[in-house]
Amino acid sequence: MIMIGLELNKVNKFIVGVLKGALTSNLFAVISTGSAARGYYKEKWSDIDVLVVVEKLDLHTKNQIAVAINILEKKYKKHFGLNIINKQEFQKPILPTISLEGKTLQSLLEFKMFPGRMIFCKDKSIKKVYTPSKAEIKKYSLSNIAMFLLRNRRTACSQKTKLIDDYKNIVAKEMRASFIITKLAIQHFTLHTCANNEEVVQMAEKIFPDFDFKTLKVNLQTIDNWGKTKERSKLNTLLELNDSFIENFNYYVFKKNQK
Repeated sequence: MIMIGLELNKVNKFIVGVLKGALTSNLFAVISTGSAARGYYKEKWSDIDVLVVVEKLDLHTKNQIAVAINILEKKYKKHFGLNIINKQEFQKPILPTISLEGKTLQSLLEFKMFPGRMIFCKDKSIKKVYTPSKAEIKKYSLSNIAMFLLRNRRTACSQKTKLIDDYKNIVAKEMRASFIITKLAIQHFTLHTCANNEEVVQMAEKIFPDFDFKTLKVNLQTIDNWGKTKERSKLNTLLELNDSFIENFNYYVFKKNQK
């Protein structure tokens, strides 16, 4: 299932309504991000991701965001990834590649390309929104590849679980990471931002012809039937493939960057 058109608009409207109810006048802007924003949302696989901009970011605001996430996840029975930044970070951040995480920087970069992804803004005539420079794009793309290597080592080391749904979540994290680091590598070397996982594979094979992207192709086939994937042996194979891919591709990128 791909979420498009009226269905996506309905979801976005509900998201904005919940955030307005939770944050009232403190809510400055809401930007749709991730696969739903790109028109490639897939049922049973994709999360719904949103960048939330607030006037003031304090503990009360964070607690209200937690309340909003609970309402949204109860309504749609799926994970909502709400990234939250304040208005200054949205317009003129200090040391952005240090103070903002890669996912936020990526959202701001893609918002520059697709301004229609803003689903709410208090200031109708807003003119200044921060966009990463070419140098910043290259820097955070490479540093986030390393971050995913370290994060997924922790993920893989926590794989001992008896519940199949918990194990699926672990494997899904590894699969997503494989696509993300490949997308970031493409972005680092070419400044091109891929629209979806299919384009990631196509571009990767073109830009890095001496590396094998079979794992990503297996992932693409698996994602289409993710709701039916329950055999632990199949999940074991996927975890092994993606763990190996993340380790090997990271060092491939690091060596290529040194040339």
